[in-house]
Amino acid sequence: LIFSIKRSKIIDLIGKILSPILFATLLVLVVKGILTPIGSINATDSLAHVIRNGITSGYQTMDMMGSAVFAMAIVFELTQKGYTKAPDQFKVISLSGLVCGALLFIVYGGLAFLGATTAGNYPAGLSQTVLLSTITRELLGHPGLVVLAIIVASACITTAVGLLTSVSAFFEDLTGGRVSYKTFVIIFTLFSWVISNFGIATIISVAAPILEVLFPVLITLTVLRLFASHIRDNYVYYAATAVTVAVSFLSTLGSLLGISLGMDKLPLADMGFEWLIPTVIVSGIALIVSAAHHK
Repeated sequence: LIFSIKRSKIIDLIGKILSPILFATLLVLVVKGILTPIGSINATDSLAHVIRNGITSGYQTMDMMGSAVFAMAIVFELTQKGYTKAPDQFKVISLSGLVCGALLFIVYGGLAFLGATTAGNYPAGLSQTVLLSTITRELLGHPGLVVLAIIVASACITTAVGLLTSVSAFFEDLTGGRVSYKTFVIIFTLFSWVISNFGIATIISVAAPILEVLFPVLITLTVLRLFASHIRDNYVYYAATAVTVAVSFLSTLGSLLGISLGMDKLPLADMGFEWLIPTVIVSGIALIVSAAHHK
């Protein structure tokens, strides 16, 4: 609440204080794990299962969903700093995106390496929380748990501040300013505080099926938007997202019920991409129809 209530200071707070703390503490953990690995890398599961697990875990972070609204906060802050023209904004966002992408690759690659070197050392079925704290204690000793606490707190605060700012600004615009930005910040802070008390396992168990339906749609829309200048009819978006929703919903429903609804027979289903080929095919057909219509 303290970080988010002053909207004009958000990017400075995240960029100059929280994100450097998060990256530095994660780097300490990763470097120690690389220099003195806990064990050797063991292949304990099939590649397809590892990919599928990584994809669904990525959905559960909700990063892409958050970025869809966080983008508004970034553009707002750039405008406040004098970058009012679209080309200037694009340049700044692109360059910072490349830097962030490189840093994220180091962090996630390092964490993946830590997981790979400990796969054969701990019993299967450990929760992610217990596994991470165990690895940290093994590498850095008991003081390492303090480092982990800083990592988790920084990661959660940066995400929370970004989302709280973006969503509050969105709803202020949606209400035409009748409800102020600060009011929404307070409302969503209290709401998040209540939800957080249910615990991460409960939250994920409720959210996971929803995210497994929504995220393929977000991915589809994001990719299509890259080619927006070539898409002249909205029904291209409608057709692509309709088939994505249908396949993802049936796949998720089948998993929840423990039965096969045929989606597991589609290409790339073992890696969690059963929706990809049908979406590409339908998108291609819709684009061809659109091009023929305008020609």
